[in-house]
Amino acid sequence: MSNAISLIGKDGVRVLINGKLSYIPADGLVQYLAGMSADNLERIELITSPPASLDAEGNAGYINLVMKRSPDDGLNGSVTLSGGYGEGEVGDGSTSLSYQQGRASLFGNYSFSWDAREQTFSNFRRVIGTEGVTEMPAMSWRDRVQRNHNARMGMDYRVNDRTTLGALVAAYDNRWSMDALNRLTVLTDGTPVTRVESNNEEVNHWRHSMGNLNLQHKLGGAGTLQMDLDYLRYSNDNPTVYLNTSTDVGSGLVTDEQIQSGKTTPLRITVAKADYTNTVGRWQLGAGVKGAFSRFTNQISLQTPVEREWVSEVGFGSKSRLREDVLAVYGDANFAPSEATSLKMGLRYELTDSNLGSETEQDIVDRRFGSLFPSAAVSHKLNDQQQIDASYTRRITRPSFSDMAPFLYFFDPQTFFSGNSGLQPAIINTLKLDGTYRSVLASLQYAWEDSTIMQFQNRFLPEHNIHVMFPTNFRGTKTATALLAAPVRLGPWWSTQNNAMLLWQEVDGFSNSTPVVLTSTSYRLNSTQNISLPRDYAFEATGFYQSASLFGALRFGAMWQVNVGLQKTLPNEAKITLAVSDVFDSSQWKWTTGSPGDPLYINARIDFSHPTVMLTYSTRFGSGKSASKRSTASEDERGRVQ
Repeated sequence: MSNAISLIGKDGVRVLINGKLSYIPADGLVQYLAGMSADNLERIELITSPPASLDAEGNAGYINLVMKRSPDDGLNGSVTLSGGYGEGEVGDGSTSLSYQQGRASLFGNYSFSWDAREQTFSNFRRVIGTEGVTEMPAMSWRDRVQRNHNARMGMDYRVNDRTTLGALVAAYDNRWSMDALNRLTVLTDGTPVTRVESNNEEVNHWRHSMGNLNLQHKLGGAGTLQMDLDYLRYSNDNPTVYLNTSTDVGSGLVTDEQIQSGKTTPLRITVAKADYTNTVGRWQLGAGVKGAFSRFTNQISLQTPVEREWVSEVGFGSKSRLREDVLAVYGDANFAPSEATSLKMGLRYELTDSNLGSETEQDIVDRRFGSLFPSAAVSHKLNDQQQIDASYTRRITRPSFSDMAPFLYFFDPQTFFSGNSGLQPAIINTLKLDGTYRSVLASLQYAWEDSTIMQFQNRFLPEHNIHVMFPTNFRGTKTATALLAAPVRLGPWWSTQNNAMLLWQEVDGFSNSTPVVLTSTSYRLNSTQNISLPRDYAFEATGFYQSASLFGALRFGAMWQVNVGLQKTLPNEAKITLAVSDVFDSSQWKWTTGSPGDPLYINARIDFSHPTVMLTYSTRFGSGKSASKRSTASEDERGRVQ
């Protein structure tokens, strides 16, 4: 619902691809990841205490997606094809290719996905006012298709033993289309007054292209210099047409209304950075500079037909322009006083200059501020089986471009989603303590955040009888997390990975513009079971349970899911997998705002997941000749953030 990715109970996750920051806007990033095939991934790295060399953006750390690149000489690659059904057809395909010979290395991958699984959304709203109690139960059936194309292609060329040049291009074309039927009944003091049926057709089309140039040069001694230049283009086109039919229950009078809304957002980002690292004795030193320059134009419109012509509705259309520049300089140092102990210290300074204005109002947002972001970590190895790690980080969460770009999306004639150009950045401080014993990890974390950005909060406008869901700043959030991760081997053929997380949260914010302080204690359980069977078969079962929790002023109900899969490895190392996801059709999001006696009470549910059967075939091909390992342009950077 929120187009957010969570890590240790927080949504502000940044994504790296092969150690390089992805600047894809939040909703575009979720679509991009949805279209990425897991077979193109080598591994996923979680960075919960980022060093100063990484941007201070995001309150939850980083996820680094390391794409597959074969180390073998010659041509190597893989192909994966999947197809299935779950209240709608679903399928994907991907291929990954690499060619390495001498000083040159070429690599690329392409993936395609199609998801036509239906969704349902229910929303019950009760408003207690001076004229009585108004109730509005609504239901939406969404026949939608998500189609994604993703492609990446790059080259590294080793000029000599000290210098490597690299180039990368990437693109995606992701299109969401939907036909939805929405039904709403308006009741006053329990008596039906109006019934509304709305049909809407929506297209949400994201396109992206980017280019990167990279230079890595080994200086004298142990010094290295790495430079990157990126240019990114995005385009979002989001037209929607609504046909509303209202029936007055008392008189039987039927009224038809047609509305069309539009949103177009071209976005341009230029990024330049340089990083220097060196080793002096037991010290590993690093320093760098970076500049990110973003520009977008966002135009929204709302029109109704008047005498066979579309006429813009006053107050619902706008054209905004954003300019945002972020300049950064950092330094970090890693010191190992002994073989068992290491210290990491970093300091990053970021200067942000942003301005958002429209054709009718300049300087809606005009901010220029600088912030220091210190980080520190200590690691001590007690013995070969035990280790303790402690860290402190200070980070910032800036409003996403999608949230700052105003938009309108109507769920029904009285309910719509919108952006918020007045969002302020949030600052979070995090303390973390980890302990490992053999392969068991225990982690404690405490974080306090000012001006927390919360998505999809509720406000009711009684003068217009309109319910708005929008992102807003809360005064702050406090979060305490305890995590236990324990792999257990039950035999030579049965291994398990089990995670348990306990989360306490205090939210100081607003519910329908009324100040509230809410607290919640929740937990999440995850388990993966891997069983090796005879004749090269393998069985896997995964499941999770998430207890009731807070999301801003929304109270989410418990949810759980179970997935199973059976895999056969063929003699040529190809694999066939039969999998069933959400076996018990239990993965539904349910949330409430307020209580039944409050002036505004909302009870909503969205069912976006259905039991889905998928059949997958994957195979590899190539020369298989081992090549000597060499450093790539991003290898040192990946090493610094692991």
